[in-house]
Amino acid sequence: MLAAARHATRTAAGTTGRRSALAGVRQWQQRQQQLQRRGFGVQVARRAPSEEGQGQAQEHGQAQAQEQGQAQQEAPEAEAEAETQAAQEERTRPRTPAELEAAVRAARQAFGDVLPEAHLSGEEYRVYERLYGAPLRVVPMEELVAERVEHEEDGEGESGLAKGEVYSVRDSLFVERKDGTLKAVEYFVGGEAGAVGEGAREVEMEEGEEGEEFVEEVEEGEEGEEMAEAEELGFEAEEGEEEEYEGSGGEKVRAHPLTLAGRWATSPSTIHLPKAAFVEPISNILAAASNKHLSEAAQRVFGGRRLPYSAATPRPAGGELVQKPIPLEPGQTSMAPMESDAYLAAVMPGTYASMVSVLVEVRRRLGGEWLSGLLQKEGGPLILDASSGGAAVVAWREVLRAEWARIQEAGEAAEGAPAPVGKASVVTGADTLRKRAAQFLDNTTFIPRLPETIGPADKVGPKARKVFDVVVAPHFLWGIREEWLRKAALQKLWSLTSPRGGVLVLLEKGLPRGFEVIAGARAQLLDTVIASPGAERTETLLQDSKHKGRWTKKEQAMIVAPCTNHTACPMYQIPGVSRNRKDFCYFKQRYIRPPYLQRLLGARDRNHEDVQFSYLAVQRGVDLRRERRFEQGETAADAAFEGHGFEEVVDVDVEEGVDAEAGVEAETIVAEQEQAQQEPTQEPTTTTEEAAPSTTAEQDAASAKAAVAASAAQTQALTLTLPRLILPPLKRRGHIIMDMCTPAGRLERWTVPRSFGKQAYRDARKARWGDLWALGAATRVPRTVRLGKGGAADAARVHGDAVGFRDLGVAAAKLSKEDKRRLKEKRGKSEKKGRVTRRMDREILLEILSYIPRHPSSQRTLYACCLVNHQWYNAAIARLYEAPHLIGPNFAPFVRTICPSINAHVKRSELAELVRVLDLRHIVHQSSKSVTARLLGRVKGSLEVFMAPQSSFAVNCFAALSKCTKLRTLDLSLTSEAIALASLAHALRPLESLKTLYFPRSSNDSDAFLSAHMRWPPALEALHLSGGIHGRFISGLGDPVSGATHLPPSLAVLSLTHCPRLKEAEVLGLLAHAGPQLRELTVENIRDLGHASLDGVLRACAGEDVQPGAASGGSRARGLAFLRLSLDYITFNAFGREGTGLSSCSLQRLELSSSGDTGPRHEGPDLDLEPLDLVAALDEGFFPELRVVRVAKSAGWHVPPLVEDTAHLSEELKEGRGRGRAREAGVWTIDDE
Repeated sequence: MLAAARHATRTAAGTTGRRSALAGVRQWQQRQQQLQRRGFGVQVARRAPSEEGQGQAQEHGQAQAQEQGQAQQEAPEAEAEAETQAAQEERTRPRTPAELEAAVRAARQAFGDVLPEAHLSGEEYRVYERLYGAPLRVVPMEELVAERVEHEEDGEGESGLAKGEVYSVRDSLFVERKDGTLKAVEYFVGGEAGAVGEGAREVEMEEGEEGEEFVEEVEEGEEGEEMAEAEELGFEAEEGEEEEYEGSGGEKVRAHPLTLAGRWATSPSTIHLPKAAFVEPISNILAAASNKHLSEAAQRVFGGRRLPYSAATPRPAGGELVQKPIPLEPGQTSMAPMESDAYLAAVMPGTYASMVSVLVEVRRRLGGEWLSGLLQKEGGPLILDASSGGAAVVAWREVLRAEWARIQEAGEAAEGAPAPVGKASVVTGADTLRKRAAQFLDNTTFIPRLPETIGPADKVGPKARKVFDVVVAPHFLWGIREEWLRKAALQKLWSLTSPRGGVLVLLEKGLPRGFEVIAGARAQLLDTVIASPGAERTETLLQDSKHKGRWTKKEQAMIVAPCTNHTACPMYQIPGVSRNRKDFCYFKQRYIRPPYLQRLLGARDRNHEDVQFSYLAVQRGVDLRRERRFEQGETAADAAFEGHGFEEVVDVDVEEGVDAEAGVEAETIVAEQEQAQQEPTQEPTTTTEEAAPSTTAEQDAASAKAAVAASAAQTQALTLTLPRLILPPLKRRGHIIMDMCTPAGRLERWTVPRSFGKQAYRDARKARWGDLWALGAATRVPRTVRLGKGGAADAARVHGDAVGFRDLGVAAAKLSKEDKRRLKEKRGKSEKKGRVTRRMDREILLEILSYIPRHPSSQRTLYACCLVNHQWYNAAIARLYEAPHLIGPNFAPFVRTICPSINAHVKRSELAELVRVLDLRHIVHQSSKSVTARLLGRVKGSLEVFMAPQSSFAVNCFAALSKCTKLRTLDLSLTSEAIALASLAHALRPLESLKTLYFPRSSNDSDAFLSAHMRWPPALEALHLSGGIHGRFISGLGDPVSGATHLPPSLAVLSLTHCPRLKEAEVLGLLAHAGPQLRELTVENIRDLGHASLDGVLRACAGEDVQPGAASGGSRARGLAFLRLSLDYITFNAFGREGTGLSSCSLQRLELSSSGDTGPRHEGPDLDLEPLDLVAALDEGFFPELRVVRVAKSAGWHVPPLVEDTAHLSEELKEGRGRGRAREAGVWTIDDE
């Protein structure tokens, strides 16, 4: 019985069951009348009436047909001409969007997925494709009738169209008695095409006159019991269908306009990923990868077969849900090709679905004006995707295209013009992900990291920084471990949001920890930047109070969704992590998995997935609370409890999903549908009346449009003051229970019984998780927040019951001693041995640790700090492992900690990510080459400085070294094994961040081809050459024709030490090419350099020719600031205008070392460099900036007879200290190396 009733309801109008029988009959007959007036009359066969009233229905139809035939024969020719003219005017009249949609929906309800030929006009067909997609088939009406006749004869259905038959529908009707109660009745509706306009009136009339003939009362029997049982067990209409019931008089009771305006879900509720813009490009990218390898990589990265560490949130089979952020971030600088493919396949589909859901909700709450304004902006809107790799950009552009289609249909934009989607900026640090995302994103700029924070000085002037209309950051904040770094990142995102109405969207996985991250960001924005009544300013931080004052004024901003209050979150009353949290704010969105994700999961029986997420959307620079003058808080909560919109309930046929599809407020659609249904419900005989003038129609349309716009704005403002359902409603017998987050910032449980009203009860039964509720309730009680263990729930109960619901008369709960102890522990107090200790803020701990000097002796101090408690451990462990002091005894324990397993995929150590400096110079025999390579492989993601050991570094370590993409300093000078420079050159190619490089002293010979084609790091600033460097390598560094150098332009420091094969001409030739760009130069410990061989070093650094007999250009060596030479290579002719031929030199610091040769440095004693030689150079102005001179003890400047001259030189240097940059000035002696 129950199945038959359901099937009769779904197939009543010959369709797949979207409407009840009466609605299908009415709309089909109205469509027939409209087509007859427009000249598109179609003869459609009807089904025979029911057995009970078949004879009477046939007699009634025949009599009516005879009367119509006689009337047509007696009609004069003038009347026929008038009807023809009226039909012609009706065909040429422009149709409004509401009329087009009404005609399309009627066709959909009548024919389902199949469409008769010539049934819809061109405009109507375009609307049909936008709402429902292309029909499955377009067939002639005769073929459609024949198919349904065969379907009826085969017994496959209970209803259909047969030639000469009439519709007959059996359904339930609720009739109101005199005492106000309802009784259930059965009725049958029958009629011909000509009796369309009187369908409802006929039922009502025949019920009063003949009663038993067409209406019979349903007794309390088996059918009533089955229907009640089904209703109690929750047998609802299918998702996407609209259940409706009949009120007295046959009028349909539908959803309230405010209920439609507050709906959360998208339409359709299941999102289909766009094929052309998203699914097909990614499928083409993944086609080159092996499915098996891709699946293994995804399971390895995202935590197993069900990918729990991706955007998905699968429920575990047993145990607690593991809460971890997504391990791959688009902003990370290195990502393997297979990891990039796994990110595209596993993370992007869920991110796209959740972002579409959020953006649709933001558009609903801000209204069409916001999105229309962005589309009308010159160049289109600007969007910044901070952390989804481009998935959020695709979602944003799909929403823009849908809005643009609505604008075109309304006639506000040229038809056929492409949607101005604007420009996008996407953060992608890895080249592999950037190249893949560029294949499906156009008009997009890919940046390696987030732009810097925009300060007040960067917002004005000709060099004002660019801000974005929409900034989205899905799955971004949770991956930042440090709280202060997370706050700084949120402040950066806020500064990049446009202060003229820009929207910031934050989104995390729908898990307790993800919610806590979003709630913490919400609390930070409310405390620091969002101004609310009574909270217009915030107290400035202590370090900024000198410049900004004690108080800082907040900005105009507003939380758009999901919250309708600007107070503390009732589910996040105590900041931080709470174990076993049961109540947290999150939402769901269902989407159809793409084929590559199905293969990745190995799914065969289900192709959809529900993605959970918590989010926050904030608009900057605009506060609708002030513009629309509405309030949030206790007043709004009380008004919502009383109920809105009962003064005027509009009773029209509006499909519930139309708001999401067309992007129009419910009030707008109600008004347009009312206007569109006025003419189709009239009889054809009224065409003889004179039509109203066009000017009057235009005025009426303009006034109606203005009224609709005002009503839409009022509805939009009202939705921002409504409570939101935080859980699915509980359907009980005769009443509905809904858990609400109210505008007052409290959690309450509202009850809507059947006696509260038909409209409210019906909408409450149809309410969904996340909807805004406007129709009030009969009762409300406070709801206890379950925050987990550790006293959090007790604290919430105190704040909620005793304070938040004091106005409801709920008494405060008394706490036991155990509850008080737990509450104190949660607040940071603990009693131990009679002493009370308090937890300090993390910022204070980091400030204390900053006073510990960065010295090897501080390792024990940092270790002691880690033993205090967990809070001190979390703060000090990073400093302890940032630059560990490694020596023989502690090296083996360090290796066991960083490398707990030989295979990194078996067991990893989180402490490896903390190592920034790895100094192995003190390790001689305690390590091996494989251990060194393993260490480099573990710390490759964070290593910035590496100093190689003496005996445990070889060519097998270069593979791991090339993956340390964050490396800034590489020192290979102490390696004892001979290293091929070709292997070193190959390992340097990926190291784009390298700034300092020390060549190994024990390297093999090199050639000119290697140096000429060597790819130097682009950011290299300091180069220290040693080992097997000889003339051929040096000659390859410069172009002999143009004189240019192959070294990077950023090079500023050059050192030539321990190069036994270098000659004088080769050194000066290298300086001639690279000298002008140098700031520091060191040349020492080169065996083949003779006496006075580097006297021309200053001229070479100035770019002058140093060959004998070459004339001087009188230029100045401006760039060189530091020079370190051996006394064995120079004489007094190396300094001064006469010896160098230069006008001056910008040298600030001079160091004169010794090669260690104890014999005479030259043949004649008159060529020694003495202090008076430098005094003379200072007197003649050759060294205007020289302030420091350091000389080796072997030069004898500190003993007589040169000690007095040295003192004179020191006085000369100190006299010019005021004009120099160095704080120290004078002459110092250094030990001989």
